[in-house]
Amino acid sequence: MKMSALIVVAILMSAANAEEKPTKEQLEASAKKIKELRKQRIDTLQTAADVSLKLAQSARLEISEAMETRIALHKAQLDAAEKPSDRLIIYKWVLESLQELEELAKARKVAARGTELAVLQVRAKRLEIEIALEQEKLKEAK
Repeated sequence: MKMSALIVVAILMSAANAEEKPTKEQLEASAKKIKELRKQRIDTLQTAADVSLKLAQSARLEISEAMETRIALHKAQLDAAEKPSDRLIIYKWVLESLQELEELAKARKVAARGTELAVLQVRAKRLEIEIALEQEKLKEAK
């Protein structure tokens, strides 16, 4: 019984060692595929963010849902960013976007169509992004 278990382990270890490492071409193809998939994800999230903003502006979607769509887009863009300067641009864009949503939340509250909670949620997220922007500026300055 012990001998057969050892033989199985030896066979599995041999098979694991027999696996070839990916070639340079395979690695390049994989990197290209990742880049393309990231682009598709960003395009999809951009469309979703645009639609969610329009729906939120027409009071057909909660502002928090529009905000989450924007944040998902923001994260995907940061994931794909290749340079620190690109990251700064992305942070500035999402900050402007959240400021717009914050104004929308305030307008809804004044019109008695929204709550203070919605305003506070967007403001908290905006402040989080503002802090991240300042931290990114410090990283780039080093």
